[in-house]
Amino acid sequence: VRFLHDKLAEQSCNHVDRAIVAYLLIALYGRCRHSDLQNVEDVVLDFGPEGGFMEITTRTHKTARTVAQKTKLLPIVIPAVGIHGSEWISEAKSALEEYGLMLEGHIGGPLFRPPGSAGEPHCKRGITSTEVTRFLRLMLEDEASVQSDARVSSHSLKATVLSWASKACMSAPGRAIL
Repeated sequence: VRFLHDKLAEQSCNHVDRAIVAYLLIALYGRCRHSDLQNVEDVVLDFGPEGGFMEITTRTHKTARTVAQKTKLLPIVIPAVGIHGSEWISEAKSALEEYGLMLEGHIGGPLFRPPGSAGEPHCKRGITSTEVTRFLRLMLEDEASVQSDARVSSHSLKATVLSWASKACMSAPGRAIL
């Protein structure tokens, strides 16, 4: 996670890579399944150097099983201060804007769209879980080989925070909410 924060802050990093890293950190801190960020309605930012949050509302989420649940927006609240002790959302916003995407206001679709072809800046579709997994593995290849043989995937973004909660002895009901 610290490696991802370093990449986000690295201005010399490719603007597409920085934008994807911003997306990964949003998914990680939001405890999101990749699919949770494929139909985002709105993003509200309320933060400063001392803290705050980002709130993402989405209609399509795995926990929506009934028609009534599918008509309600799921709020995803993300802390502005990361594990490195600093506010990171402004860097994420900047990285996504440099790439040509918004991170505030009405989104009305996927939070991240992959690069387009034939002169189009972005695809109309959202990034797939396979693409997220490939990118994570490429980015973390050296880091992961040093630490363990564990294979990371798009689901690792949700599992990481739950793993931290378990290691911190958070109660089972608290982890169930996450």
